Amino acid sequence: MSLELQQLQKHLQNEVSKLRSNVTLDINLERSRATEAHALNEKQLQVLHNKIDTEVANLRTTYEKYRNDVMKYSADKTLYTITTRNRLSLITA
Repeated sequence: MSLELQQLQKHLQNEVSKLRSNVTLDINLERSRATEAHALNEKQLQVLHNKIDTEVANLRTTYEKYRNDVMKYSADKTLYTITTRNRLSLITA
């Protein structure tokens, strides 16, 4: 009877050991998958961040261009107005 109990105990210990090994393997596999998924998400996030940076730079460039065009137009109109007034004042004087 004692021999049977020892064999049963040994068998149970082996089964528990196998279960622990399987659980450890599953945990490690899941950890590896999570790490890979995180790395992929980080890569995709960086790609999106780069796209946003590019779009912001393009918008700034466009803004600067239009701002400079408005400044040139305003300066031209101001200079034209001053020149026209000076001519008119010379004619009427």
